[in-house]
Amino acid sequence: MNDKLPISCFIIAQNEADRITKTIESVKDLVNEIIVIDSGSTDGTQEIAENLGCRVLYNKWNGFGPQKRFGEDCAKNKWLLNLDADEYLSNDLQLEIRDIFSKNSKIKFYSMEVIPIYPNWKKPRWFSHIIFV
Repeated sequence: MNDKLPISCFIIAQNEADRITKTIESVKDLVNEIIVIDSGSTDGTQEIAENLGCRVLYNKWNGFGPQKRFGEDCAKNKWLLNLDADEYLSNDLQLEIRDIFSKNSKIKFYSMEVIPIYPNWKKPRWFSHIIFV
């Protein structure tokens, strides 16, 4: 599918070169704007993101909340998708989001469950992410 949705995806990053490609690849055909908010990577994260077509912005690290607000303020779309650099959208979730838009739904926000597994975790922990307008 070539029709990108009017969603701004922003990704907070610092030294995420080993994982950010998978995150970006999972949304690049879905959303029409990807912003990587970098707080001083030294491992090539910015170059990877730029080469994948992302807009890369520097913002000094002041915590997760301020970084997310910065991303929201820089986004051009009303719909926002915030992903961490170690998260990605499954194909099923991409189709589900496309389906919502194809129905011209009156939905104002959408919540999705996220199952991150970090290297030292013995089992996954559940989180919820929201895209909203």
